[in-house]
Amino acid sequence: ARGAEVDALRAERDALLVRESSRGADAAAADTTTTTSGASAAGSSLAALQNQLSLLRESNTALRAEAVSAKQQLKQEKTQSTSLRAELAPKDDEIAGLKATIEAMTHDVQSRDREVEAWQKRVDAVVAQATRRRDETTREAEAEAEQLRDEARDGRRKLDDTTKALGAATLRLETL
Repeated sequence: ARGAEVDALRAERDALLVRESSRGADAAAADTTTTTSGASAAGSSLAALQNQLSLLRESNTALRAEAVSAKQQLKQEKTQSTSLRAELAPKDDEIAGLKATIEAMTHDVQSRDREVEAWQKRVDAVVAQATRRRDETTREAEAEAEQLRDEARDGRRKLDDTTKALGAATLRLETL
């Protein structure tokens, strides 16, 4: 805001200087053409120049005061900025430490995730193998049980046949 005011005052001063220099040139030209009107114009031009010079001096003084004030404010703000940076330095170190801790924890979690995944694969493989073995063992046991049933049926048939043959032989022996 102050910088804008300073720029505005400088622009106003420059415009006044340009106006006065053009008036002075116009006044000099008027003096060469008419000497009687030149004397009265020169007097009014001189008064106008003195007024403008006074305005320029006041403007210059105000600008200098403004510049001193701006420099003081800048110095205060730099001091405050340095103070705030000094206050924030430990916090920045703490943040850096926390970031490093987070990064280490992230790597640890990722490593553990990979380890869990590897263990899960191992467990899945063991379960699959155990399931295959159980299925194979069950099939083998069922096949063996079926074979034993068949053998038992054959044994019963032979027993029945032998019992019938024995009964017939006993009957023949009795008849003899």
